[in-house]
Amino acid sequence: MRVRNLVCCLCMQLLLGAVPTLANNVWVVSTPEQLQFVDVEEGYSFLTKQFTKRFDILNAIRRAAARKMVKGWGVKKMPDKAKLEMGIVSDVSSGSLQFVVAIRGERFDAELLRSRLIEKYENHLRRHEVTPAPRSMKINGHSTTVLPYIDRQGEFVIVVADGKMCFASVLPGQYTLIERTVQVVTNPELAQSPPDKVRLTYQGNLTSEEKRRVQEFFNRTITGKVKKFRNSFAKLYNDIDADVDEESFKTTNEKINDLFLKLDSWAADLQYSKGASAEEDYYQIAYNLTLPTAEEAQQMKELLLEKVLFYKENARNNATVLALDTVSLDVSDNIVTMAAEIDTKEGQYNYFFTYFAFLLSYTQTDRYLVVD
Repeated sequence: MRVRNLVCCLCMQLLLGAVPTLANNVWVVSTPEQLQFVDVEEGYSFLTKQFTKRFDILNAIRRAAARKMVKGWGVKKMPDKAKLEMGIVSDVSSGSLQFVVAIRGERFDAELLRSRLIEKYENHLRRHEVTPAPRSMKINGHSTTVLPYIDRQGEFVIVVADGKMCFASVLPGQYTLIERTVQVVTNPELAQSPPDKVRLTYQGNLTSEEKRRVQEFFNRTITGKVKKFRNSFAKLYNDIDADVDEESFKTTNEKINDLFLKLDSWAADLQYSKGASAEEDYYQIAYNLTLPTAEEAQQMKELLLEKVLFYKENARNNATVLALDTVSLDVSDNIVTMAAEIDTKEGQYNYFFTYFAFLLSYTQTDRYLVVD
């Protein structure tokens, strides 16, 4: 997680509420039998068009690089030609967030994607010097790989069934959700009509080890010109014996990170309501961040607002501006609420684009202390 852009993390989660609306379907449901496969072609075409405007002369190079990356992950053609579809089933009834992502496509290599996921996971284990190894099993008679989590009680489960893939995050040994989902994926006649409304609410927190890793990651990113710039000014102030608070040298992102590590808990609330047409489907997602004190909650709100405004002012694309226009921030006692409402298909695609713009690239100015 790139904590230097917590607004990115939060906004991206807000944006995630709109990411795969990419067709006339509900992209996330709470019942496997209501799983809806969403064609990503329309959304991908919108994304490509927006990035073409953003990167101009570099677009051809970036597209070639993206094509190579996509093929390496099992998609033999770019998404606008691969007839790729996906859907998500999420369940919070256990008190923990469990979900299944189902993927299918005419030019999709599920085995290749599984091998890449296992490869990335094993690299992750080696980096953290832990020994849990992947294990094999069968779910509904289909080849399954189970990857245990390092810190939390959970498992990452990958099932390849009839050329389709389901991967899931579940509690150890609790495979009912993915079993039911695989059954629907392999037996389309079991599918039911999509729901008119969906609501998912989940609360969580960071473990001590996760906080340590977040801080460690953030410390690694404060390098190069940022570090040199800050150290130079710190030395200058020391040389003239200026009385300067160390906090004054911190970037907005660092201040957000400091407060982020103090979070008592966070909660996410996603709501979907079916409209009269796909153009009128309504999504709302909100994050509640609980901090130790009301003063710190107010500080977090002001810092997040500063980042939202920064991204709007430095946006290279109108889609980003329109997406961030719907983000609202509020504070009540020691709880900060960050929310977004999306009620048009264009608005959904704006968020889809903004999510990836934040995820895949940062403006140069945002990397340097001088403007941050």
